[in-house]
Amino acid sequence: MLTASISTVSSLKDDRFQMVLFTPRLVRITLTNVSVSDEGGYFCQLYTDSTHHQVATLSVSVPPETPTVEEKQEAVEGGEAELNCVSPRSKPAATLRWMRNGREIPGTKTHLRLGVMDE
Repeated sequence: MLTASISTVSSLKDDRFQMVLFTPRLVRITLTNVSVSDEGGYFCQLYTDSTHHQVATLSVSVPPETPTVEEKQEAVEGGEAELNCVSPRSKPAATLRWMRNGREIPGTKTHLRLGVMDE
């Protein structure tokens, strides 16, 4: 098991970390099954009489899921219809647009960031 230093926790023991290369000049690790909670600062530390370190910041992207469309209620002529287009998560923010007959419906562009809508 490899111990990695992370900014929010002094030492993180996690079986998802694997040391893939270790030489006097290079230490390479991999992290499997990456999630958004893994984002943050990772420290590479040199242990000598005086301690030196460098920080790498890991950012994790989340591909958007296929959107689903929900009709709130059956549309009745002369009434109002409400349609919801939902893509549960994405990072960076996904852009959702309503289209009709191959054209974007004006004013319907919405950004979705990890399940929270930013209009």
